[in-house]
Amino acid sequence: MSKYFMPEGMRPATMEERREFYAEEFDLKKVADWLKGRRGKTKFAVIMGRHTKIFLPEYRADRDTTIIIDEYADLADVQRQILEFLPEAAYYDRNIYDEADRPLGQELAFDVDPEKIGRILPGGVVIAPMSALKKEALEKEVEIAVIATPASRAQEVVNQIVEIPIRGSLNFSPSQLHLPEGFLVHHIDFTVKLDRLAYRLSHLKQSTRQPGLNDKPWISKHLL
Repeated sequence: MSKYFMPEGMRPATMEERREFYAEEFDLKKVADWLKGRRGKTKFAVIMGRHTKIFLPEYRADRDTTIIIDEYADLADVQRQILEFLPEAAYYDRNIYDEADRPLGQELAFDVDPEKIGRILPGGVVIAPMSALKKEALEKEVEIAVIATPASRAQEVVNQIVEIPIRGSLNFSPSQLHLPEGFLVHHIDFTVKLDRLAYRLSHLKQSTRQPGLNDKPWISKHLL
């Protein structure tokens, strides 16, 4: 694990400072406001002392472990559990879960191509027309949109999305978009990513790995 460097002029909080922060400055109302509108169950997680090496003695064995908080009555209960752990970091899982603890994935799909309307995607999502976007997105309380249209239709789609209280978007369309201030968008350019992959491959030494899988454990490297 790489060493964690604090910004200049800052240091890790002591245990007492952590206790004071989680007890007095951990604003449950702001947490509730931030999570407002999320469907399903939110999980929280804490890291004891992986980077700072500061932790309660009774949690030494879990110093480097990410501990999930998925059983709680309300946010006040989450705060009580965090105060018990006094971790160096606490955060929430961006995934949401149903009552059976299964991650909820894509909920809606829309298309500008009439021939695709009514098709069923893996997972059972039915492609709807763009005319249904506002109504469906409001009912489902959608927060994030994914744009995967031809470049010529992307701005048209964005113009409809920004009229809904959607907070941000992933854009796979190869085009620059005009967006209102405060709307978050992350552009995914496959051309750039393919160029990077090709560059990495061209600089790799000749591999001796045989095609197919063998009985040895292996992992893939994220190069992009």
